[in-house]
Amino acid sequence: MQFIPSIDVKSGKCVRLCRGEFDNCKVYSASPLEAVSEYGLDQTKWLHVVDLDGAVCGFPQNMCAIKHVVRSVDCSVQVGGGIRSLETVYEYLKAGAARVVLGSSVLTDSKFVSEACKRYFGRVALSLDTVNGNVVTNG
Repeated sequence: MQFIPSIDVKSGKCVRLCRGEFDNCKVYSASPLEAVSEYGLDQTKWLHVVDLDGAVCGFPQNMCAIKHVVRSVDCSVQVGGGIRSLETVYEYLKAGAARVVLGSSVLTDSKFVSEACKRYFGRVALSLDTVNGNVVTNG
């Protein structure tokens, strides 16, 4: 089993949701990169970064901040949250992400997921979130 530390990005800041509620979160740092450095997360093999705003609205909202993290750390970074187009997959991989994580689209857009997995073989991970034992989408 492999544990991968994760940071969540909301409105450009590193946050942690309280009980999964988007309106109830604790801000850990004004900058995701500051949080990575402060907690030594760049010393791990992998780092998982989630665009929470993107997960909710369906397209990236914090891409600049996330790309900055990807380009600034020495570890492998996987990125998730609001990745629902081949263009977005390409943008994150081109920026240096080792892998993208597809969530909601696994259930809603099998053509996109299939094409992303084929085009970027080995660099796409699939993820499903659950709440009370039920699979959920859109954050």
